[in-house]
Amino acid sequence: MSVARIEQLDDPRLDPFRDVRRRTPPHGRFVAESWLVVERLLASDFECESVVVSDRRFTTLGDRLPENVSVLRLTDDLADALVGFDFHNGVMACGVRRPVESVRDPRCLRAVEDSSLVVAVPRVTDPTNLAGLIRTSRALGASALLLGPHCPDPFSRRVLRGSAGNAFFLPVVEAEDLALELGWLRQRGFELVGSTLDPFAVPLPEATGPERTVLLLGHEYDGLGPDWLDRCDQRVTIPMFDDTDSLNVVTSAAILLYHFSVVGCRGTRPQETDQ
Repeated sequence: MSVARIEQLDDPRLDPFRDVRRRTPPHGRFVAESWLVVERLLASDFECESVVVSDRRFTTLGDRLPENVSVLRLTDDLADALVGFDFHNGVMACGVRRPVESVRDPRCLRAVEDSSLVVAVPRVTDPTNLAGLIRTSRALGASALLLGPHCPDPFSRRVLRGSAGNAFFLPVVEAEDLALELGWLRQRGFELVGSTLDPFAVPLPEATGPERTVLLLGHEYDGLGPDWLDRCDQRVTIPMFDDTDSLNVVTSAAILLYHFSVVGCRGTRPQETDQ
């Protein structure tokens, strides 16, 4: 392990981490914050260029950092000044982006070739919701998450932290033309199942998943638009009590994914993992 003591805030090696709340990392890079997210980055096949560690955290994490990682160590005060806030987590890493722009990308294709469940979101606005969708999709059996072009950055610091680093293991497709990607999946036997509040949709307890399912989830406030619902082979709705009219998109995703992946639609069962 290469450890460099950083004494000056203007050291160019610190550039990716500088004032991370208001500045984006250099082009082609992302910042992972907190030991859990950094640890998962290091365990993934993404390249990690460097790790910044405050003195306080280095005493507990130093022996857990891999030998091939470049570590930049600095005082706690200097770390706070660098990132622009009280850096109580004390560890960040700079990784190299590997954009996945199509389900036909080899990194995604391998995941969906033998898959029975994919999630697609034409539009979501809140980075926290996107983080939750990534985490929930991976936890409940989806092999990939497809995003329309107007979604938050899945590799922003906030989304990576909220997703607990699951974006390093679940292929997240940032599709320029989501309809084209869905058409390609359809040609390979996937059927589109759309989530909606439509009272004429199939109540979820009665819904039987196709052998290969793309679950379409709508925007936090507007749901799935008519153009997307028209593409669906099946529309399902989650029955709710006391005239409740909606659920958070992450909550809806969890209920729907659990139904289609675990409750008997295709017999999939979760497996224990240390990731």
